[in-house]
Amino acid sequence: GGVSGIGQLLAHITGFGSVAFWSVLINVPLFLISIRGVGKNFFFGSLVGMLLMNLFIELFLLIPAAAVVLALVLLTPLFLRMAAYSNAETLEAEGQYASALENYIKAKNYKDAPEKAEEMERIISYETGKQLFDAGSFAEAEQSFLDAGDYSDAAQWAETSRKAQHYEAGAKALQEENFLLAIEEFTAAGDYSDAPAQLVQAERGEHYRLGCEAYESGEYGVAAEEFD
Repeated sequence: GGVSGIGQLLAHITGFGSVAFWSVLINVPLFLISIRGVGKNFFFGSLVGMLLMNLFIELFLLIPAAAVVLALVLLTPLFLRMAAYSNAETLEAEGQYASALENYIKAKNYKDAPEKAEEMERIISYETGKQLFDAGSFAEAEQSFLDAGDYSDAAQWAETSRKAQHYEAGAKALQEENFLLAIEEFTAAGDYSDAPAQLVQAERGEHYRLGCEAYESGEYGVAAEEFD
């Protein structure tokens, strides 16, 4: 029944071509019409399935059944890897890196699938790092950027995440009037945000604290130097 039945009927009536030939001929326009409605992944998966089915129909007619079974056993894994690789490329182009990774893994050693899988892992780590950074989870973001290796500007983002952690620690220390720790942290934060300005504020706070201590102990000269 269906397209295969129509193909068998046309092959019999016309005396031209085979069932597989007519099935492919009928299916092609149907596939072209449906591509917009079903999406690329489903389209290419179904196309590969249709072509394989008709290929094996031809093989079954030409060679003994045992040889067809052998061909199925030998070729099916290869075709599955080809389909997985094709799906992975489509998903990668659409920015669906996690799904692309899954398909590259399924493709096993087909073409450069192992290298592409590693690349997807780096991209996923990089994108995760960006999300964590925007959420203020700077320690986790730094680790994700480190996991991304040499992908894009991951190294620079890892450094920025590290500085952000020092900046946060410095801000907390400054609020708690732990000026020495604040100075240490803002120094480590480097040029992140307004860290240089916060560093000056922490240094002034430390001088003021030392000045107060000196004044209370009667060391007015030292106090004057610290307050200056």
